[in-house]
Amino acid sequence: MARMFPEHLPADVESPAERRLYELFERSLPKDFTVFHGVRWLSGCRGRDPQDGEADFVLAHPRLGVLVLEVKGGTIGRDASTGIWRSRDQAGRDNQIKDPFRQVTGSMHALVSKCRDTPSTAPYRYHFGHAVAFPDVSVENLHLGVDAPPETVLDAAKLRDPRRAIEDALRFWNRDQEGPGAQAVDALVRLLAPSYRLEITLRTRIDQEEVVLRELTEQQFQVLHILSAYRRALIEGCAGSGKTMLALEKARRLSQEGFRTLFVCFNRALAGWARDSLSAGSDVDVHHFHELCAVKAEEAAIPLPDYRPWPPPQEFWDHTLPNALFEARERLAPGYDAIIVDEGQDFRESWWVPLEAWLEDEKNGVLYIFKDDNQSIYAAGGSYPVHWPPLRLTINCRNTQKIHKVVTSFWQGEMLPTCAGPPGTQAEVLAVPPEKTEAELRRLLHRLVVEQHVLPGEITILTPRSSASSCWEEGKRLGNLSLTWQSPPRSGFHTMLEHPCVQRP
Repeated sequence: MARMFPEHLPADVESPAERRLYELFERSLPKDFTVFHGVRWLSGCRGRDPQDGEADFVLAHPRLGVLVLEVKGGTIGRDASTGIWRSRDQAGRDNQIKDPFRQVTGSMHALVSKCRDTPSTAPYRYHFGHAVAFPDVSVENLHLGVDAPPETVLDAAKLRDPRRAIEDALRFWNRDQEGPGAQAVDALVRLLAPSYRLEITLRTRIDQEEVVLRELTEQQFQVLHILSAYRRALIEGCAGSGKTMLALEKARRLSQEGFRTLFVCFNRALAGWARDSLSAGSDVDVHHFHELCAVKAEEAAIPLPDYRPWPPPQEFWDHTLPNALFEARERLAPGYDAIIVDEGQDFRESWWVPLEAWLEDEKNGVLYIFKDDNQSIYAAGGSYPVHWPPLRLTINCRNTQKIHKVVTSFWQGEMLPTCAGPPGTQAEVLAVPPEKTEAELRRLLHRLVVEQHVLPGEITILTPRSSASSCWEEGKRLGNLSLTWQSPPRSGFHTMLEHPCVQRP
């Protein structure tokens, strides 16, 4: 049995011909075949013209090579005088279709380019070929054109023996050349059908569990799949829906595919955490927005005002730094093939212009914006440079249902999010007079760390004051723990203090 991606055909696949071939390949091809159905990809990074591609099937074999297959079901016809292709379905409806041979040739060349540009697949020689499947008709000795040699046409007769049909097509293209090998096929799997798990912490039975792995929800997976077909998208999600995880995963995947990628958010603490998360095996540039402005201004030798004493006026953050970012783009090259924005709700409308300017291709460059208007703290609203409705994540998959119930009491929006997490334990609300706050906090931290074995680095204390005006100064001791306003290290006994709007994912 062949290795199939996906393992089960989605219910929304409408083509009966594709469904039959999927089942046929799964049942008839041996285990050394890897079959991808319905694959899509973005390419054309680093200054090249866009060559976005898709294929009904991609079949890979470590010894024979890779075959890109286009499927056309029903009765097939072509008018030589106009060059128009048509198909007739089982209901007798005629439909104009694309030239399948031109279509599959373009898809194959786009995939060749994609594999050449992606670091994980670039070292291998895959020996690509292409074919067209007409599973409902018999071609026999009919001449279909000079671009359609018989070996590349799989009709109903040939598909009675699908293994032989596929192997013959691959041998036609690759002759006696040595195949790419099993490692190359595995690299192709990582490119076309990557698997991943996102690590989240559940708050149920926290004394027995430290970290629980949960696969992305079906909704989240569909968002990543949908993004593969769009170069611009606005993704709106509730707290706990995994927006930041999805944004980071998309940035990582684009970088691994050869795109020069920028991940930018509003919050400094989030930028530091994202930088640590993407540090291994990724070339993603990570900055919070004002840091990006300052870094690019310095690279372009653009002087910035020296405000002393600190802090500078609001004009510096709202206009001076963004203007410097725009000016720097005129002096520096190259830009980015893809920009991923998190916390988009906190970006002022006027900032999108200088940020978009850093796309190497402002028309075809990739721009994904993740936002949650319920977490909007700094921006005064405004529009986004995406001209169609947002993709919505409405499932909280990161919290228990008890925590979700408390949080959604503050929800403002049209659609109340739902929670996919476990029931969890009841959230505690402690009303404490100001003079007893420190003693109560010390007891609470002792219970969490000593009795329930929660790592101190996983605890965040929210305070409505900044570090300059708060009574919780850097290094303050509470029992055996010390407080810090900095991002917590990966290990060590520290507890983090943050302003309410600065929340670690």
